[in-house]
Amino acid sequence: MKRTFSGIVLGGLLLTSILAHAQQKKETKVPMTADSWQYDAGDAEFTTDNSQPVLKLLRSKAIATVKNLDFSTGTISYDIKPIDSFFAGCAFRKQSKDESEYFYLRTENAGDPDASTAVQYAPIISSINLWDLLPEYQGAASFTRGWNHIKLVVSKKQMRVFVNDMNNPTLIIPRLEGNTTHGSIAFDGQALIRNVAIIQGPAENLSDEPEADITYNDPRYIRNWEVLKDFRYTGSTDFDKAWIPDNTAVWEKITAERKGMINLTRKYGGNFTRKITWLKTTITAEKDCIKNIRLGFSDDIYLYVNKQLVYLDKNTFFTPIMKVPRGRISIDNGSTIIPLKAGANEVLIGLAQNFYGWALIARLDDTEGVHLIR
Repeated sequence: MKRTFSGIVLGGLLLTSILAHAQQKKETKVPMTADSWQYDAGDAEFTTDNSQPVLKLLRSKAIATVKNLDFSTGTISYDIKPIDSFFAGCAFRKQSKDESEYFYLRTENAGDPDASTAVQYAPIISSINLWDLLPEYQGAASFTRGWNHIKLVVSKKQMRVFVNDMNNPTLIIPRLEGNTTHGSIAFDGQALIRNVAIIQGPAENLSDEPEADITYNDPRYIRNWEVLKDFRYTGSTDFDKAWIPDNTAVWEKITAERKGMINLTRKYGGNFTRKITWLKTTITAEKDCIKNIRLGFSDDIYLYVNKQLVYLDKNTFFTPIMKVPRGRISIDNGSTIIPLKAGANEVLIGLAQNFYGWALIARLDDTEGVHLIR
């Protein structure tokens, strides 16, 4: 009689299982030689550090991409000695310079284990780094200007980042937010890189499904809107009432992503020229009332209720008017009272974008006596 282990018959079936598992866990150790990397002239050189071969990225805008590799899930590990004054990162699932997932060190925080912005994850969508839409995907980390060991554990929809401490994750990403599912791996920013190892296959101890959105159960978020099919470049004009949509406007439905966020960068793409678009929804009130609405916005907002302007504000990064947290989107960026009449109320929002991510979050303090579009 054949012996069994965990319900698998020892012999042909067990051997098949072992071989299949081994095939899933394909490991690639990337040589630190020029023929294994793609880069532009002047961006990189291959040298040694303490007699070990290294890739040296020579400038802040330098990019070096692993050749002949298509990565989806698994583990990316590497050693990095940051030289850059600001950023040094690893892009993965990279389809082009415009679309990838991205993890990076904010190198100015090297040596400060309490700096809240030491490391960050952000997707690159339509060439835009969405760092300002995802402030929750950053954290503290103990790293130095010397050598640091980093491991990225990537499932289909989640990621864990380990920096020097391989037992405790430095950064937990409950949902990868990029548009890509596979692609190349690349490093950027002035730095030395060595010991790049890639294991492809199912991620270790990490579900392929995203973790729950903590706002999912909260009915106060306004999640269903209509948005203009197109947007307008504003030029040197900050705002003009003539831009308010009339009855010829073409609208499309749009639904909030995680944390109740309407992500306009994902819809419209990106550039760094100021533009504006409009969103509208309906709040139905059982009787005349007022409600407090909390707003997260990137970058400028113009709020109309039943065609009356009730609120405007700006969240301009690196200016005195930027909102907490440091010009990035948050439900605490702003708030105002909105007057509602019995019946249907049109809520119209103009949202202008100057650079980086473009998005809106809206939540009532309570929904007693009112009904949102579900």
